[in-house]
Amino acid sequence: MKLTEYKEVTKRENVTIGYKCDNCGKIHNGNSMPDDWHEFSGHHNSWGNDSCDSYEYYMVCSPECYAKLLQKAVEEFEEYSDAEIDDFEISFAKRMVSFLNAI
Repeated sequence: MKLTEYKEVTKRENVTIGYKCDNCGKIHNGNSMPDDWHEFSGHHNSWGNDSCDSYEYYMVCSPECYAKLLQKAVEEFEEYSDAEIDDFEISFAKRMVSFLNAI
């Protein structure tokens, strides 16, 4: 039988105090991400132990920062035919980067 007693417990844990754009370094203080920021990820499912470790997470503060970080993510994952970036297949993400660079 487990014996229990009601006690006050204090614990330490990591809490969010702000957000930093992974492209330009802009900082937003607060515990919730601003509505006009965007968070996305990139990963691949290729065979091997590194597929589960391939997830990269990105946070950006503007469409301009998104375009720059999307290009970096495509360059990082373009060797994997099964990669996904921001829920886009890698082939579509490459086309998206080309489109954004053209405007």
